[in-house]
Amino acid sequence: MGMARSIPRERYNAEVAAREIQNLLENKSYAERAAAIGAQVRNENGTASACDLLGDLLEAPNTGATNPQSMGLVVA
Repeated sequence: MGMARSIPRERYNAEVAAREIQNLLENKSYAERAAAIGAQVRNENGTASACDLLGDLLEAPNTGATNPQSMGLVVA
């Protein structure tokens, strides 16, 4: 997604973590990407959509379906 950095467990130590945090703070592209993704998430109205979907699932007849796609869930 381009908005974060990761450190493999075997490389993690205070020096590496400090260097990665400094990189995040100095490289404005991470903040810009995080802001863009944040705006997209806010526009998705996720909480209301999730509540609506759960309500629909509770009202639907029990078909025994366990596949998320068969229940109308979008799996990314």
